Amino acid sequence: AFFSIILGFLFLFVLRNDFRKLKRLAPFWYILFLIGGFLNTSVRDSIQMFGDSNYYYLELLERPIEKQRSFSAKAKILSNNKTSVRPTNTLLYFEKSAGVKDLLPGDKIELFSKPSEIIGPKNPNEFDYRAYLELLNIHSRFYIKQKDWLLAEPGSGLKRTSVKIQFHFNEVIQNFGFPEKESAVLQALLIGNRFALSDELTASYASAGAMHVLAVSGLHVGILLFVLLNISKPLLLLRYGKLVQGIIVVVGIWSYAFITGLSPSVMRATTMFTFIYLGRFGKRDVSIYNALLASAFFLLLLQPNLIFQVGFQLSYAAVLGILYLQPKFYSLIPKPKNIILDKVWAITCVSFAAQLATFPFSIYYFHQFPLLFLFSNLIVIVVTYAIMVFGLFFLYIASIGVFVPVTYNPLHYLVWVMNYSVQFIQGIPNSVVYELSIVRLELILLYITITLMSIGLVQKSFKLLSSALAFLLILLTFNVWENKQLEHSSELTFYAVRKNTAIGLRKGKEAVLFADSAFLMNESKMKFHIMHHLWSQNLKDLKLVSLESEFELGTNEMYRNKTLYLENQKVRIVDSDFNQSEFNQDDIVVLTSNTKVLNGAMKVIASSRTTSSNKLKWKEYYSDAFVDLDEGFYSISLNKD
Repeated sequence: AFFSIILGFLFLFVLRNDFRKLKRLAPFWYILFLIGGFLNTSVRDSIQMFGDSNYYYLELLERPIEKQRSFSAKAKILSNNKTSVRPTNTLLYFEKSAGVKDLLPGDKIELFSKPSEIIGPKNPNEFDYRAYLELLNIHSRFYIKQKDWLLAEPGSGLKRTSVKIQFHFNEVIQNFGFPEKESAVLQALLIGNRFALSDELTASYASAGAMHVLAVSGLHVGILLFVLLNISKPLLLLRYGKLVQGIIVVVGIWSYAFITGLSPSVMRATTMFTFIYLGRFGKRDVSIYNALLASAFFLLLLQPNLIFQVGFQLSYAAVLGILYLQPKFYSLIPKPKNIILDKVWAITCVSFAAQLATFPFSIYYFHQFPLLFLFSNLIVIVVTYAIMVFGLFFLYIASIGVFVPVTYNPLHYLVWVMNYSVQFIQGIPNSVVYELSIVRLELILLYITITLMSIGLVQKSFKLLSSALAFLLILLTFNVWENKQLEHSSELTFYAVRKNTAIGLRKGKEAVLFADSAFLMNESKMKFHIMHHLWSQNLKDLKLVSLESEFELGTNEMYRNKTLYLENQKVRIVDSDFNQSEFNQDDIVVLTSNTKVLNGAMKVIASSRTTSSNKLKWKEYYSDAFVDLDEGFYSISLNKD
């Protein structure tokens, strides 16, 4: 309690004072962060897998989400074997059944099952799903059959009520006969339900640089804040009008957060705008950057791991970029006299500022960059504003049983225009640069360069601009060195892919991926397991070759009859139809089925398509010459000494 009181006074100090005074408390802030980090680490390190227990009592944290073959949900483990434990989160995968659909946040359930460990990445540059879940305090998962769970106690609380209201508005949208695509976008844009969006539609918005409109976040809360401020302006003429306006604005944006299910993204955005608004609410204006810092500090106090989450990083980078850079960009030209041109220029400046502030994160996490983001955002921001105004009014009148076509028709056509525009921009050739990859050091250097360059240009500081150029030179030097290292190296990589075989051969900046046809046709699986590794090598040319085909690599090098012939090496892919009679001491053998023990091979690599019992026999026979890809990838350098 004392710790919370001290932090409360600190928040007030941040909101009402400038950074120069704040510096005096720098050691205190540092100690508080150390305490928070220690407590957070202590909690994380105390997590256990609870041994062989097969009884768990849990509380659902969200409504189960329907997947292709199951329902998934986050839950909190409260006890195991009737013994209370330190609460930790877990992932639940329910077998599809009617009862799962009725579960809500807060429901207590009993599980008669054992958790399974979350496996880390097995390939280079593969997305570390285990580390990502650990940031959410999730350390295990359950695969649950219909007979292995039962509802112990219905839940209660704000989150449960919020999800019920969100589900009600979701049914309102679905019941009014919008076409499938328009209905899906309305559900995502107005109430934060993205589960009706098709993969194709999601990809279109991502490629056009407009994905942010489909996730209720800062843009939506900012639009609502702007609307509430404008419609409540007449209240400022009253004696206590400013106070009444403040209550309306804060209650309004938090009510919107409530009907969208209190999702993390909308909670983050609402908290941010609440602090910014209240920071400027008093008699004297407070630095907007202090208010932004206070909101971030408050959120990190509640959940320190937020700082590592992509949504938090993108949100605060975008808002900081808009607050600092947009006014500077807007003042580059004289204010247009035409109001439409003025608004177009203002929106363009907002888009450019947000994109400049977030593009390093976008490349680092998503490996692509939309070149036409200015055009797409010019359309979607204007249309989103109109959809928010008509849409929220539509939800209100429709939920009380009144249907007014004057709101239905504009909503239908507005969403259709936005979908058509986004898909048109996506279809323009070379509108998106794909396969981009930077490492963490390059991400840090990029942000240092952008920050110094931006401040230097605004303040016309030669010292800051020189520093920015110095960091840019370091970044370029690192990039050149990295490329030279790749150009003069070659490697053979055997990837760990469940139920598939994949082998990568890279010589300099050219590569060939040999894999079975089923894997080559599965774009999402390839991207998850392998493509991030290949993108990180800045390849000039990548060829995909099926294991069932033949391929000429160059002079005396080829792939034929499931054998890769290299200059000083042969890689044989062995299945049940392979002739096992002759193997040289230098051969590498990849076992893709349950074959007999082979004689004479230098290295034997077992894919995940082979059984555990056979792997044990092979490991005993070959000892150190045996590699099990279920334990992770295997790489061989082909560099000449």
